[in-house]
Amino acid sequence: MLAVVVGDEAAAGAFVAELAPVARVVVEPPGGVLAGAFRAPAFPPILRTAPDADGRLVVSANQVRLDAPATVAA
Repeated sequence: MLAVVVGDEAAAGAFVAELAPVARVVVEPPGGVLAGAFRAPAFPPILRTAPDADGRLVVSANQVRLDAPATVAA
């Protein structure tokens, strides 16, 4: 799982601490590379990703049921 925290790095510390146990966390400024790559026009976007046929990570769903239990690959 990848979490992107958008904002000032010093102010993002609490979010990073909460997310780090369950995701790779990246902090970037507004208009950063990851938000642009995922074409996130608003926050918080929630996207499901999966590797494509070439192994590149792509968005596989842009509607994610948040009331369903999470599954973790072994």
